[in-house]
Amino acid sequence: MTRDDDYETARVDADSSEDASFLVITGDSYSYSMFFEEEVPESINIQMVGLSKSHGVRLGVCIPSDATFKITGGKIKWAAVDSLNDVVAIGDYFYDSDTGYLALFLADVRVMINIESGDLTQSDCLSAAHEKFSLSSDSNVSETRRKFTSLLELLSKRLNHESRQKRAVDTAGAIDTRELPATANEPPANWGAGSTRG
Repeated sequence: MTRDDDYETARVDADSSEDASFLVITGDSYSYSMFFEEEVPESINIQMVGLSKSHGVRLGVCIPSDATFKITGGKIKWAAVDSLNDVVAIGDYFYDSDTGYLALFLADVRVMINIESGDLTQSDCLSAAHEKFSLSSDSNVSETRRKFTSLLELLSKRLNHESRQKRAVDTAGAIDTRELPATANEPPANWGAGSTRG
């Protein structure tokens, strides 16, 4: 599995195609794609765990370019949309038969993709899909990420300027050697935050 904005280096390999777990970031900023090293399984079970029903993520899956398939699960009526950019709501999917790239919008659901026919050895469509759809340079994603980064920088500046600064105490590198015996009823004089009574 890989994150689409950095698909060549943000890749996570699974130990097993039967049980592969991955962390995803939801929202408009990120989308993900997955492919299989050897053969595409006839049945692909995808379970999104811990996502809210209101926040989903687009997931692309490499299946054969000549595939016929069926998507089921999630008590959702799955509907094909006209373009990859239209995959924005739970239940939307887009299949590009030239590359074999199947994109779904998922939330807290379990989805089954059953490949009914097709050359299962066609397992890696990512390079072709990235080239055709410019997945890593989606202008909406880039603009959203830029605005979010700018907002975080502004917030950080405000927090740094408006926060109360701690008073520095010059200890000149001296090590505090005072002790607090376990049997003491009171702390030693001049310990603590100072007077709390006005």
